Amino acid sequence: MFEKSDSDEYSFRFSRFINPSIETLDIMFFIGKIIAKALLDNLTINTCFNKIIFKMLLNESITLDDLVFIDKPVSKYLTIF
Repeated sequence: MFEKSDSDEYSFRFSRFINPSIETLDIMFFIGKIIAKALLDNLTINTCFNKIIFKMLLNESITLDDLVFIDKPVSKYLTIF
């Protein structure tokens, strides 16, 4: 479901190899419920999601500058141009 992101920080991102199916969506919905329950109960979750996942949760806009949190080599390539 998640994989380590290609950035300098130790964080996770959504896996590139997720098979889009009903079962996968059910699992993602369940993980979301667990995270929401932990946040509501003020519990600490011992995972490090990258900044983009938090921006998605907060409904903030994602820009090209945020690409560094997913794939650092690609973001360096884009900054050249």
